[in-house]
Amino acid sequence: MVVIFDDAVKSLRRQVGKEDLKPVTDLGSAEKFQYFNILRRKEKSLSSFWEQPDSPVDFSLLDILDPSSPVPDPSREGPFTYKDNMVQKGKGDLTIDASVGAQVAASGETDKSREFILEFQINKITTKILTDLRSRALLKPEPWFLKQCRERGDNLYVVTESVEVTNAPELRVEKSRKWLGKLSCLQNLYIKVQGHIDGDKKKQQLLTLPEHMVMAYKTKQLIIKENEWEVLLTEDKKQKTFPDGYEERSLTIGYRREILPKEKIEEPVSQDFKKLQNEISRRMEQLSNFSKDIQDILFHNILVMLGDRGALQDLQDKMEQFPQGDLDGPGGIILKELRKNLQNSWVYPLSCIPYMLEALMVLNDTQHELLAWSMEKKILVHQRELVRSILEPNFRYPWRIPFTLKPELLTPLQGEGVTVTYKLLEECGLMIDLNCNRSFWDLEAKMPLSALYGCLSLLQQLAVA
Repeated sequence: MVVIFDDAVKSLRRQVGKEDLKPVTDLGSAEKFQYFNILRRKEKSLSSFWEQPDSPVDFSLLDILDPSSPVPDPSREGPFTYKDNMVQKGKGDLTIDASVGAQVAASGETDKSREFILEFQINKITTKILTDLRSRALLKPEPWFLKQCRERGDNLYVVTESVEVTNAPELRVEKSRKWLGKLSCLQNLYIKVQGHIDGDKKKQQLLTLPEHMVMAYKTKQLIIKENEWEVLLTEDKKQKTFPDGYEERSLTIGYRREILPKEKIEEPVSQDFKKLQNEISRRMEQLSNFSKDIQDILFHNILVMLGDRGALQDLQDKMEQFPQGDLDGPGGIILKELRKNLQNSWVYPLSCIPYMLEALMVLNDTQHELLAWSMEKKILVHQRELVRSILEPNFRYPWRIPFTLKPELLTPLQGEGVTVTYKLLEECGLMIDLNCNRSFWDLEAKMPLSALYGCLSLLQQLAVA
């Protein structure tokens, strides 16, 4: 997600007192979260530490109902106007032992300001609207796109509330920093080199949102039976969208037997980093059992797919049907190679691949691009250790607390690698200022940061094969 957009969504949710609204996390698909649109969600995750995001399915509730009556209008609240004007200032010092006999010391000041004016309205599909819609029958025969969801066993959800901008707001962020650095280098016992550097850097970000863009939303579960349908007014996690006519397949080499390890029954908030580490290590060990050729094929074709979320989603869906199902492109190459090694299924537990795909799907498109760059530059191992240094000491804290990044973990990343890694962390929701060496742990960052740690670990396992 573009961080400036993420900040605006969080600020707006707090302002309207609706932090239970889910934020739209992908600018490119924001139009697919309009009221009546249908999203799908996988309720059973292979991990105890992250959930699968809502995924648009490109059709709405009205597309599966008889179109015999006019489309009902939602109830609307607003228009409202919200102005955000935030200024942050910070100071800090940093010392790094760059090598034997060399030391770099720096001090700096940072300023950050954010400003935007949002005009928005809240659209709601009320209980009365849903009751009136119940008179419409399901289309017969069943549309092909709904049949696909039934065959996959998807749980479907209808967007029943959305926060929509009614202007075309400009989101503006300005950052500036000043720094003063000193270098001390002992070349030998008799010669000592000293120097200093100072600088001033300013950066401005501007993002214009299109009119009627959705920034946050709520959903209710859709239930479809043989000749009737309903939208659940209250949440019931035991309910399935397709309670009849779908039975979970028992795959000859399928991974479903491994979906729920014993620790899954615990509440995530009570779990510590060691359990996450054990979960990821188990999947890394499974990946290591594949031949070097298969690991190379996985690494290089996932690298290609990181620019295409739809391709990753398609591969994830096909892995649920494996060994059935075909794909074009890099996903198809992976399926073909796995199918060639069916006879070795007892050696190759396939659950590690969907596990890796789940972790990737938790991350946003910007992070996918950054991961692809990191894979090509071979810095995954250094990024993994940095993420671990953040997660391990802070994992159990449910509140906002400060922490510092270890300079010795940043040094191997070099210049651009530091910037990319910083952006990966920032996209998880962490507040990080490298110039002041001061950062803040945020509970909302725990899930994406855990998924990032899983991705870095598993992709590094493939990289060293």
